[in-house]
Amino acid sequence: MKKILTALSIGVSLMAATSSYADTFLSDNFDSYPNGALVGQGGWLQTSTINTNPIQVSGGAVVMGTAGGQDVYDPFATTISMTLADQVVTSTMDITVASAKSGGDYFFHLSNPAGTTTNFYNRLFIKTSGSGYVLGIAGGVTGATTATYGTTVLSFASLTTVSTVWTSVAGGNDTIDIYVNGSSYLTGYSFADAGGITTLAAANFRQGGTTTSPGLTIDNLSITAVPEPHEYGMAIAGMLVALVVVRRRKAALFS
Repeated sequence: MKKILTALSIGVSLMAATSSYADTFLSDNFDSYPNGALVGQGGWLQTSTINTNPIQVSGGAVVMGTAGGQDVYDPFATTISMTLADQVVTSTMDITVASAKSGGDYFFHLSNPAGTTTNFYNRLFIKTSGSGYVLGIAGGVTGATTATYGTTVLSFASLTTVSTVWTSVAGGNDTIDIYVNGSSYLTGYSFADAGGITTLAAANFRQGGTTTSPGLTIDNLSITAVPEPHEYGMAIAGMLVALVVVRRRKAALFS
């Protein structure tokens, strides 16, 4: 208990230090949604015309199957500018992976404009690896099936907090890092946006192909942006650690 309280104290202090800098563009815990289709609840809308195997809400979490089908998006109230100096966009969610395929596929991404079927960025992948799974990332529009994966194998059926941290670099390659349960999982991934990614407009869930899609649940999704993060890098890392501690504590209290 003492360690938990200490971590929370540090995290709260760090969050207070950065609260005036981070803007939240989407926050959804899905708790108020009745069981059934996600589309039509909150701001979630269907992408394209494919409505087979609709993405579901069950017990206050999003459920995505393994057979492909419907994709969805939730537009931000205001768009995120990626032309600011060193803009950092953090996408955080709790996932519990039930199954994954050897080929791998992405289940989450950001996009512009909202509802697009082509401009996908920050694509978060899952593929099986031995008795568990690994996470991967791909950045720009091209190479949709090409991802760079981490090497640490994660456990199926285990609640895991995942964050992608996308840093826009003016005149150079953007970077995306993955954090798992507040700790670094994959660093050093970079991609050239050729100056073409100027705005982000929506968060997306994607079920992918019938032979590649993972099966998982998603909860507590948040998208935040922090311009010019260099002075606050340690604080951002502290916020991720504190977020994991709070979520684990909440899960323990209600289990």
